[in-house]
Amino acid sequence: MLTKNHYLNLSNAMEDKILDINEKNQQLKIVPYYLKFGLIAVFISIIFSMIIYFVGLEFERKYQYMNSLVPIVLVVLCLVNYKQDNGNRLKGNTGFTMGFLMFLFYGIAIGLFTILYVSVISPDFIEGIKEVTIEQMKTRGLDDEMIATQMRYASFFFSPAWFFIVSVLMNVIMGLIVSGITAAIMKTPQH
Repeated sequence: MLTKNHYLNLSNAMEDKILDINEKNQQLKIVPYYLKFGLIAVFISIIFSMIIYFVGLEFERKYQYMNSLVPIVLVVLCLVNYKQDNGNRLKGNTGFTMGFLMFLFYGIAIGLFTILYVSVISPDFIEGIKEVTIEQMKTRGLDDEMIATQMRYASFFFSPAWFFIVSVLMNVIMGLIVSGITAAIMKTPQH
């Protein structure tokens, strides 16, 4: 014979299952958000990079740093958009995961674009970076022999593969930091 406690336990178990199902559905829902905003970030960064290239400012660091603000702004927009669409609710771990995955996607896509950029669009880019590096070494007072030695050791760092690796690693690190901070600020307080 079932007692009132049995019914309460059964009701609580069903409620927990429904919450688990809703949590899984919520996790599945983040993919369109981080892909959409990741694609927007990639598109904006590529357009910005091409403008810098055509204007002739591709070796100016300040423009490269400005371009790194694009995914930061778009993670915030992604989480705001998701929170609005989700009844003004955002769990911290969901926000962190979504932001981190957007940065990872962005890093891989921009890394692939960078390979295309230095191989096809601007094959002189790597030589330009080498020249800028040599000029910086000369201003620090290094002689030609020391510069030649350092450039020999640094040759791998001037390759498309290295640019790809750096793009992914830097965006993973930025993603960890920015996503953690943004998710902590934007998460819905627990009741």
